[in-house]
Amino acid sequence: SWVADALPLTVYAQAVVDSLTPSQGPGRGGTVVLVQGSGFAASGLPAKEMRCRFGTTVQPTPPVLIDDGSLQCVSPWGPAIPGGVPVTVALNGQSFAGGDAASRFDYYGLHRPRLLDVRFPPLPTLLIVQLDGQPTTRAGMNGVQPCSILLDEPTVAQLRGGSASEPGCLWTDGDTIQVQIDIYTAAAAGMTVGLRDGVLWPSQWDYPAECGSDPCGCAAIADADSYCNVGQSLDVDPVSPCDVRATPETVEQCERPVAVVQAPALISSCAGTQLTLDASRSTGVGALFFSYRAAPDETDNWELVQPALDAASGQGRSRVTLRAEDLERDGSPGTVFSFEVRVTDFLGSVSEPVAVAVARSAEPIPTLMIEAPATVRMRKSQSRRLLATVLLSGCSGEGSIEYEWSVLPGGSGAPIIDLASAAGETRFQRALMLRGAALPTGTVGTLRCTACVVGTPHCASVDVAVVLVNEPLQSAIAGGDRRVGADRPLELDACHPAFGGPDEPTVVLSYAWSCFHAPIDAPDAPLPCGLPAPATCGGQGGAGI
Repeated sequence: SWVADALPLTVYAQAVVDSLTPSQGPGRGGTVVLVQGSGFAASGLPAKEMRCRFGTTVQPTPPVLIDDGSLQCVSPWGPAIPGGVPVTVALNGQSFAGGDAASRFDYYGLHRPRLLDVRFPPLPTLLIVQLDGQPTTRAGMNGVQPCSILLDEPTVAQLRGGSASEPGCLWTDGDTIQVQIDIYTAAAAGMTVGLRDGVLWPSQWDYPAECGSDPCGCAAIADADSYCNVGQSLDVDPVSPCDVRATPETVEQCERPVAVVQAPALISSCAGTQLTLDASRSTGVGALFFSYRAAPDETDNWELVQPALDAASGQGRSRVTLRAEDLERDGSPGTVFSFEVRVTDFLGSVSEPVAVAVARSAEPIPTLMIEAPATVRMRKSQSRRLLATVLLSGCSGEGSIEYEWSVLPGGSGAPIIDLASAAGETRFQRALMLRGAALPTGTVGTLRCTACVVGTPHCASVDVAVVLVNEPLQSAIAGGDRRVGADRPLELDACHPAFGGPDEPTVVLSYAWSCFHAPIDAPDAPLPCGLPAPATCGGQGGAGI
């Protein structure tokens, strides 16, 4: 079915701004500005839709339209910056035009501190509160201090959520505050962030001495003459909570969580066997919520399985165990099960779905899993513990379990993992201790754990991939910082890079040295200084001076 509809479309020429009178005014705003140009009344749009914009700040009320070539705007607050800010006009309140060199407005003097942006960084471990660039008193804060000094009560309560203590705030520069949040926060996309009234003012404000240290509560200062912050709040973008308002041409996105799911590839044929889906290794910031879905066409007894998964999804559990009654119906235990898992973080970002397929063996084998990601990535300097877990069903036997870890054949030219060297006797134990130092450079291999019930032919196996990643090379000067006399030589030794050097022992390193000295009268302006030719060590060129 379809429905016919029509929407009116108005096409008009953009207005042109030629000049401003006056072309400057105080930073607090309130200057009546005569804007001259053309096309202000030719569109036929309602005058109430028209707006003036000074820089990025839009006048909240319509300008006074005089005729097609003239209108009056009232300047909002603005920063004192070289060259001023462009003044533009939008006949529909949204599409602004104008703003050439002849239509710029110069602000001078101070203004009340303004809240320009509230957002989360791409990795949303904190909240960023952004003020305009005018230096302020920073609410008297130094270092990390309780956010209640700066932010209003509703904001602090939401940021705190269920945490035992209120969040801390840190000024990272003159106009940026980082709000520290933890896993218990109730912060969310679309939340309102407000400042406490009267806690910020320009640091250059020369207010009357009789007001002491608090000009915002001083009766000697009329409200019209005050530079204290009042009524400042902004909403985090409800759709893109990591978007930066200062870059409207780009929509910055938050990093999405990553779902990681572990499940046995095979479960026992025994009646009463359970199946566990473990998504606890999923990654993301803050509280994570999990949703589980069984594929109707690829899951036996789907009518029983999905309601059990729905109950777990409603509770946001990272680990779900499907009982026998969730898998079996009327004597039919089900032989194939297909699942899809998604993870959602506290801002509503959703991971890519991860699919997991599980089959029921025709034999009463133990149910075997490895408590590790499907691909284990490690460095030469690391050791990893790979733990196998076994679940015995009623008909699998009750004997002890024998474990054996082995290496699957790799592709042509792939380095061979010597498990006897890399894991020792733990290759015959439930927990394999894998030493990165014993893995050959470029390792990309697959390990297999086999678990058998002693005295029976019932065995299960599961695989895990192992990848040796590059060790980050970090330079280090032996002995660190030091003081020396003017008449004593200074020897610097970088022959031994931090963290053991590169993965490949035969690689040749190159070194580059530079030197700067800071004059006593200008310590923030270091000057280059000469260096002697560097010495060598261990066959490496230029490692010491």
